[in-house]
Amino acid sequence: MQNRTGTFTILVHHADEDDSVPPENSVLFYLGLRKAGVPAEMHIYQRGRHGVGLAPTDQVLSSWSDRLADWLTGFSRKRQHAQQE
Repeated sequence: MQNRTGTFTILVHHADEDDSVPPENSVLFYLGLRKAGVPAEMHIYQRGRHGVGLAPTDQVLSSWSDRLADWLTGFSRKRQHAQQE
């Protein structure tokens, strides 16, 4: 994996119960991003299947949309700051 100029920051979220894609794949992807110098954030939830959507019926898993909002807010602030420089 190479970090080219302008590579976006990446948010990865995964559920440990995913039987379609092993969580280890996301961990390896995240580690590759770090090694390449790509800004990244990762969250792994204990429960949840592949493609959970917003998971409105699971109090813990549904919090991933809050993590997404936090990440987008931080990304937006960093981008605004870079444009001002």
